[in-house]
Amino acid sequence: MDQILAKSRAAEPFKRAVRSYGSSGGGDHIRVDGFAPSIKVRRLLAHMLAAEPHLPIERISLRGRSGCSDFVGTVKVHTASETRVYEFVWDEYCDWYVEIAKVQIANGNEAEQRGTRRTLIRVLETTLRLAHPVIPFITEELWQKVAPLAGKRGESIMMAPFPKPEPGKIDEKAEAEVALWKEQVEATRNLRSSNNIAPAEKLVLYLQPKQVPAAWQHAPWAALCKLSEIRIGDVPRDTLAASTATSNGTLSLALPTVDQDAERARLGKEIAKLEPQIEVARARLGNSSFVDRAPAKVVEETRRQLAEQEAKLADMRSQLGKLG
Repeated sequence: MDQILAKSRAAEPFKRAVRSYGSSGGGDHIRVDGFAPSIKVRRLLAHMLAAEPHLPIERISLRGRSGCSDFVGTVKVHTASETRVYEFVWDEYCDWYVEIAKVQIANGNEAEQRGTRRTLIRVLETTLRLAHPVIPFITEELWQKVAPLAGKRGESIMMAPFPKPEPGKIDEKAEAEVALWKEQVEATRNLRSSNNIAPAEKLVLYLQPKQVPAAWQHAPWAALCKLSEIRIGDVPRDTLAASTATSNGTLSLALPTVDQDAERARLGKEIAKLEPQIEVARARLGNSSFVDRAPAKVVEETRRQLAEQEAKLADMRSQLGKLG
């Protein structure tokens, strides 16, 4: 810790320059005299700038002494992508993986539980190092507790290596499988929400999938969407269900006893909203100018969306027919 304090004292010229810069109106460039070049310049600058996010600094000139020789240099400051870090922590780690992990830890065997805990802690430790330049204080505090659990040692997160990307470990197949599963979970949640189903009420979900979901998906899916069961197959004729189309087929959520008049009205509104969207898509695809001139990806995406909308419309009309 003495080394860290020493580094902090060595950075006093930079701190004074930043304060002066802020009070003078600034520009995009800051000059610092008397800054000791022997410290880890880039990391320390990132820490200091994180505390002054309103300053539009792009370049920093450093002047100091190293032994008997003068030091003069310029550091280009690259602002960290706080938004991407935030999205990863909340949208990926917290919203999805932590929730999946709860199910695996509660219901998995000993090896699955151990592996899940290890992944949770290792990803958290790495994320703290990733976020430290832009969140310098709380990440230090958390890292001191988390690092030993992840098998990491060190006096401070400031001294720990910054995470390095490993593109070779990206599993495109797993990415696609999880993305498809997430789409279906969100579609199931939307069905519950649009039908005003009480959060605690567990229901049966029927799947008519193009690709049968992997076995691991069922338990977290049921937990996240409050399902009593997930069944592969058509909805029984005597069961009232709300359906929606996804890129992997149709989902149908068996509904509790509902006000049939209200359900007819809801379906009628959804159909009235969807029909003009389908007409617009059909008109675009029927226009040779659009098909010939638009990028192939745009045309393909329009066709995919049209197919999903047509399937969804057919499902809603079927449900409306069951209501009489």
